[in-house]
Amino acid sequence: MKKRIYRNFIVLLLLCALLLSLSVSGVIYSLILRLERTAVKDRADLLADFIDRGLQQSSAQVADYVNYSTDAARLTIIAPDGTVLLDNKADTSQMENHANRIEFRKALTDGFHEAERYSETLGATAYYFAIQLNDGNVLRVSQTNRNISEVTYTILFILVVISLVILVLVHIVARSLTRRILSPLNEINLESEENGSSTIHMYEELIPFVLKIDQQKRKIANQISMLKYRADTIETITENINEGLILLDKDGIVLISNKSASEILEDDDMVNNQITHICRDIEFGQAVKMSLSGTSSMMVLERYNKSYNVYFSPVFTDNALGGAVILLQGG
Repeated sequence: MKKRIYRNFIVLLLLCALLLSLSVSGVIYSLILRLERTAVKDRADLLADFIDRGLQQSSAQVADYVNYSTDAARLTIIAPDGTVLLDNKADTSQMENHANRIEFRKALTDGFHEAERYSETLGATAYYFAIQLNDGNVLRVSQTNRNISEVTYTILFILVVISLVILVLVHIVARSLTRRILSPLNEINLESEENGSSTIHMYEELIPFVLKIDQQKRKIANQISMLKYRADTIETITENINEGLILLDKDGIVLISNKSASEILEDDDMVNNQITHICRDIEFGQAVKMSLSGTSSMMVLERYNKSYNVYFSPVFTDNALGGAVILLQGG
């Protein structure tokens, strides 16, 4: 029980830590992703507004508003025929025509569009937001999910480390709590009213259990007392009757013998011995075999110039032969 409670504590903690780590990582990833997409849209709207207000699309002027670093958002200006006019991540002369890009086509018809797909140029999954400029060109701003994933993995790693630290602490706490929970149970002593009472007050849920155990204990004690009384009574009676009484099991082994039987057969240590080894009279042995096969019989046994009437009676238990009773009378 102690190990089971301890294991339950640990498993519960692991499940909570796992669910917490995955939930927090998922929430943070979704939040950062939404913020990044909002930032991409805001950046595209702002730059489109600058261009529409007269900013020249030459690289010299646009470079003042665009970050060309590796981790910066990608900015692309595409002509209505799909020709790439400007890109801060690649050489436009080496880039293919973008007329088949879904965000570009939708921007030409709807004014703006967003899409997400794998970018061969960036080597990662990217989010694209395209918006049509007043001169007919399309401004497209994109951001990969790589940085978001890295941040999420970093946070997940931190959560795992924290969970491991908590696991070590809970390991210590769980052992202590397990001992504290089981200590009152281990100290239950139904023989002592004081200990039993303190345990019941500590765990009220155990009241029916303790009362039932105590009731059963008293019932068993009464039954044992009654059986002992009956056994003592039977022993007193059998030891004081003049007739010899022997009880055999189904194999002929002596289970019970009284004082008179021991005197008649002159053997004080008959119990647990084979009756035919105690009395080797041939007719006596045959009568024993008959009784153990289910047939009652009677004979006269001569012992040291004395005659005894011996009665052999089989004993049945639930219609099955359980042994035999031998009664020696006379003398």
